[in-house]
Amino acid sequence: MQRFSKEEIAKFRTMLFERREILAGNVSRMSDSALSNNHDSGNGFNHMADMGTDNYDQEFTIGRIENEEDELRAIDEAIQKLDAGTYGACESCSQPIPKTRLRALPFVSLCVRCKELEEKSA
Repeated sequence: MQRFSKEEIAKFRTMLFERREILAGNVSRMSDSALSNNHDSGNGFNHMADMGTDNYDQEFTIGRIENEEDELRAIDEAIQKLDAGTYGACESCSQPIPKTRLRALPFVSLCVRCKELEEKSA
């Protein structure tokens, strides 16, 4: 198992919590926006093109919310792994995930090789 210094653990924890805070705010704002989307132009007339654009925007926003919620779950799992002392191990092959990968994406759970295999099989 890959060992991290106390400073590295603190740095990863800070990175994870900062990203989590940003995403949680984004999800909250996008959810509010998607739920408050109003198709009424104010004059009681709903133009079909406007409704289509509004629907597309709402579906796009919902897709972004889902993606960011997935990342939030991955961040929460990474924080749990930090607490448990299992952070940095690939969930598939159990080999250490390179620190450079973790610095770029501190919430990943797979090494590059296993991620590539997962994507090829999807």
